[in-house]
Amino acid sequence: QGLPGPGPSGYSPAIYTPKIAFYAGLRKQHEGNEILKFDDVVTNVGNYYEPSTGKFTCPLPGIYFFTYHVLMRGGDGTSMWADLRKNGLVRASAIAQDADQNYDYASN
Repeated sequence: QGLPGPGPSGYSPAIYTPKIAFYAGLRKQHEGNEILKFDDVVTNVGNYYEPSTGKFTCPLPGIYFFTYHVLMRGGDGTSMWADLRKNGLVRASAIAQDADQNYDYASN
């Protein structure tokens, strides 16, 4: 029978490859410098995105792909940005500056 493989409960990629994915949105407005806690979780395969904290915890080493889009109401010269962080360090940003129109958007 052999020894258990590395990882959770003897995880072995040759036998089991877990599916990990989440897709979420924000229904409410948000103001200021805070962690976005997505309240509209459409998909959360594996339950590794935690809506109460706004954080995704990678359970296994690997390559993870993130993309996001933000929409702001402008018209008064306001600016905004949204950072994607890994272990507290900024890894990507989406910035919309000096919005002179009704809405402005940005993507990472």
